[in-house]
Amino acid sequence: MSKQESHLYEFGPYRLLPQERQLLRDGEPVPLTPKAFETLVALVRRAGRLADKDELLKEVWPDSFVEESNLTQNVFALRRALGKGESGKPYIETVPKRGYRFLASVKVFEARGDEVVVRQHVRASSSQSGQEPTPRANGDHVSSDTVALTVPPADADAASAAALSLNVARITRPQISTRGGLFLGSVALVVVILAGFALRFGWNEESLKAREIKLRRLTESGKVRGAALSPDGISLAYVMMEGKKTSLRLKNIVTESEVVIVPPSEAGPVSPRFSPDGNFIYYGHREGIFQIPVFGGEPRKIASNNWSEFSVSPDGRQVAFPRGSSPGESSSIIVAETDGSSERVVATRRDPEYYVGWGPAPVWSPDGEHLTVVTGRHGEGVMRLVEVSLQTGVEREIKTQDVWQVIEYLGWTSASELMMTAQKKGEGNIQIWSVKFPGGEAARVTNDFNDYLNFSLIKNADKFVVLQESVNLHLWVFDKETGSARQITSGINNVDGRFGLAFAPDGRIIYTARDKNNYDIFSINLDGSEMRQLTKNAGRRNVEAVVSPDNRFIAFVSDRTGAPRLWLMNLDGTEARQLTPPSDNKENEELNPYFSPDGKWIYYTFSQIGKGSIWKISIDSGKSVAVSRTSKSVWGPAVSPDGRFLAHAVYNDEAKSPWQVAVMTLEDPSGKERFFNFPAFRQRVRWTSDSQSLVAIDDSFDGGNLWSNNVTTDERKQITNFSADNPFHFDISRDERYYVVSRGNGFRDVVLIER
Repeated sequence: MSKQESHLYEFGPYRLLPQERQLLRDGEPVPLTPKAFETLVALVRRAGRLADKDELLKEVWPDSFVEESNLTQNVFALRRALGKGESGKPYIETVPKRGYRFLASVKVFEARGDEVVVRQHVRASSSQSGQEPTPRANGDHVSSDTVALTVPPADADAASAAALSLNVARITRPQISTRGGLFLGSVALVVVILAGFALRFGWNEESLKAREIKLRRLTESGKVRGAALSPDGISLAYVMMEGKKTSLRLKNIVTESEVVIVPPSEAGPVSPRFSPDGNFIYYGHREGIFQIPVFGGEPRKIASNNWSEFSVSPDGRQVAFPRGSSPGESSSIIVAETDGSSERVVATRRDPEYYVGWGPAPVWSPDGEHLTVVTGRHGEGVMRLVEVSLQTGVEREIKTQDVWQVIEYLGWTSASELMMTAQKKGEGNIQIWSVKFPGGEAARVTNDFNDYLNFSLIKNADKFVVLQESVNLHLWVFDKETGSARQITSGINNVDGRFGLAFAPDGRIIYTARDKNNYDIFSINLDGSEMRQLTKNAGRRNVEAVVSPDNRFIAFVSDRTGAPRLWLMNLDGTEARQLTPPSDNKENEELNPYFSPDGKWIYYTFSQIGKGSIWKISIDSGKSVAVSRTSKSVWGPAVSPDGRFLAHAVYNDEAKSPWQVAVMTLEDPSGKERFFNFPAFRQRVRWTSDSQSLVAIDDSFDGGNLWSNNVTTDERKQITNFSADNPFHFDISRDERYYVVSRGNGFRDVVLIER
């Protein structure tokens, strides 16, 4: 452990890590805003004592004057995140006109060199009068006991651990008192907690390397969409979401003063980049790439037909970006002059091979003669690195010792080190990695439950900024009759229902949730009771579950045999079997199952090298039958309750807004499809019981709500009345009274990392 003094606090199921800026519940992170986190630390440090409002305001906002309502809002958010303690009361008590008191018993672990000092703060009784509690004979007051333990070194063997255990026993016994029974139990847990340190923070070489960094949060809104650090390491350019608009801001990270460079607009800036001399900022826009003086001025377009990330050459004279990567298209690497005079194609790939266009930008290699580019193959599910010659366009693979499922961003720090934000195949989060060459060995820079997206390096690479993202989703049930909604799942860093949820005919809800690094299928009652896990230890992803109309079966997608395939199991999770014939072709995927109204067929998306079509298969297996009759890429089938129509998502390249919902008739194979442009988040739809309307998430305003869209009259009606949080997925009960919705938020902020 670090020689630097550090503290860890435990209360109830929670562990608070001020240095790591994390709150964990049963080992899983609890998402909090930075100021809410600092408020919690201030309260926990004063556990059992009155925390005066003025003290808290000065500690949490040391250099600013803020209204008391900011503190009140933080306490409200903390109570909501923490829930109630073992006594059934909130963890935080309001003392009228005075401040707040943290009521729970707190264990404090303090690292001092090779010792861990453990203190037990026994819970104080609550006081409605605002006076400090009076000590009583039964010990219901603030007290503190302390014990020091020697921590074994990072390479400690089992004997050292046993000695530590014995040391705990020896130290504990002399400190027992009639009041100290609680303390004995807490100290006896120290061995377990230290073992938790070893697992969570890593008394091992890789994790210790991952901790040899300093992190500092530079933004606190949770609404950042891109950032860049100036070459001198002093200024931060970042894009801020404001409702549906974005603005470009410039912030001095030393003084924390900031100005707006590009005001908010609906087609606002994205992906800021500094010029190497620090005089200009480049940013992406719906109309292309623009250049603007660092302190504002008139933007100048330097490239068009670009919707992806881009990078600036070391001499500031060129930008590089990918163009085109959709199935059936070619994709190219483009280099454009920053004076706007010209652009040229450096290299092109033909379908199914492509240059990744939605995330990482091509970056200049240290020799200045090549671009490092992320590539893929439609349907393969992994990403690779290649080096492309700027002169000839010839590719050479850059080999690493790991397989990458996602590469989000990259940048060279030197000729021997490539930094990446990436997700290793088989793991759950996008982390920061350092890849060393010529061997291609990858080592973690971060190791936590967040995702890390694009980043910005400076020349000496001793510090950089990165976009940190966390997502938290829970299930909510909306009652159409009463107009009310209630949350039925809870937890930390959850993504309940993100990859599918469905009502069963008996009223239970089937949904996906995270189980460690895997996604599995669970069921739960409408009131949130009797949660059961239906799949476990069978592949990384068991998702998109739907229930048969007779309440007997669940159809779902699983990768337990390799690529995503269609599976069927009983309602209780037993007797799982693959519906479609086994195949070694990992480029083809089977997705989005949906039962026919009679329960005899399952409609699904067959994705072949990234291009989707709709098929169906009998629940008794057999041969699949093609359903869709279009050359366009389609996915997400939903059959109307009367069995006459099939709705699905489509990429309609003939339309101005190509992402659409289509409806085809199942009765007349020669009938024409109808296309709709109503707002539909990810084009997910469900039918109303009368087969007249499609329900979808309209996210065109802040948050999002469910709307019905009549496919005959085009009439639209709002269903839910959510005012906060974003819906990701939903389904409708058979009687159409209840709607289950996966709701929550993704938080993105800029973190400065020094190493």
